Amino acid sequence: LTSAALASFRVRIPPEALPKTFKDAIRVTRYLGLDHLWIDSLCIIQDSAENWRAESGMMTETRPRSWKCQTRSKHGPGSCLSRRTLHFTEGQVFWECDEGPACEL
Repeated sequence: LTSAALASFRVRIPPEALPKTFKDAIRVTRYLGLDHLWIDSLCIIQDSAENWRAESGMMTETRPRSWKCQTRSKHGPGSCLSRRTLHFTEGQVFWECDEGPACEL
């Protein structure tokens, strides 16, 4: 998302403009019945320092307050490829980030 693309992206983000990882994340979000998905590069105007300051400060506010977290160590092949990794299992979602691993209860 750039300032130049903002007006057209507010109307419609063309699916062909999205990388496969974004499309996969959207599919999983819909499958899980969630209403929102935060993708930094689509939610924050990348060429606006002011927008970055305003929006990045709210990134942690997108998680419902009803979620409880527990620390859980789960490492596997490829976990070092991304600073943030989601692990989907049959009954649980685990994630890893700079602050450490956690999951929903």
